[in-house]
Order: sequence, then structure tokens, then C-alpha cells
Amino acid sequence: MRAGLVALTGFGDTAVLMPLAAVMLLWLLVMRSPRGAVWWAITVAFCVGMTALLKVSFYGCPPTPDLHSPSGHTSLSTLVYGAMTLVTANETGGVRRIMAISGGTGFIPAIAASRLLLHAHSTAEVGVGLYNNAAVNARQIASRQTCSRVRCR
Repeated sequence: MRAGLVALTGFGDTAVLMPLAAVMLLWLLVMRSPRGAVWWAITVAFCVGMTALLKVSFYGCPPTPDLHSPSGHTSLSTLVYGAMTLVTANETGGVRRIMAISGGTGFIPAIAASRLLLHAHSTAEVGVGLYNNAAVNARQIASRQTCSRVRCR
């Protein structure tokens, strides 16, 4: 079971997620959505920056005894796989859309759970990782930077 959890948590590693974020950026550029590409780059930079800032801040002065290092795996996975899920769902229909949404909404929490089950993070640290990107994604949706059939509004 441990090998499966290690493999699952590997999907949340920056070595996997940063190339996927680059692919998303290239896709936006190829689809002639420079505004979407700029927002995507800013969002990824904000996610990485906030996670790093929280890690440094909490390492020196943890707000609670079990909160030392917010989960970067969870944070970046939520952003990248969440965005991929939304774009795929938006670009497809019917059963494919349902599969994309189901897969994405299952995969992200599975990566978060793997961090807990491997004892890499506490529940609070995984929660902060999820919350960090819930806020980022809510901001993107609120600002209407969502893709609509290839073109970003």
C-alpha cells in the first residue's frame, strides 16, 4: 500500500506539476488567449510564492503546534489539476465532462490524503494547502478569467 501512496503523492510533486503548468500556458498561447496565459502565469507564481512564504513563516513561528509546513503538493495539485479539470470540462460535453469533473474532484483529494497517510503533513498543513488554492481559484472565477470554448474572457 505504501508504494501506491508514494506513487500517488508523486503526482503532486513540482517535477510533475510545473511541466503540466507549462503545458497549460502553452495551450493558452496556442489557443490565442494571451490574457488567459498571463493570468495563468500570475496564478501559478502566486500559488508557488504564497506556499513558499507560508512555509518560511510557519517554520519560524508556527501558529499551532501541528502547522509547520503547509502542503505544497496539495496546494499546487489543487491549482494545476483543478484548472485542468475545469478546462477539460468546459471544452467537452456529456459523459466526457462528467468523467473530467469526477476524475479531477477525486484525484485532488486523493493526493491530499496521500500526504496525510504517508505522515508527510498534518491535517492542518494539508488544509492550508487546499485553502491556499481555493482562495486563488475563487479569485480567478470571480474575475471571470475562466476559459470559454478556447477563448478566455
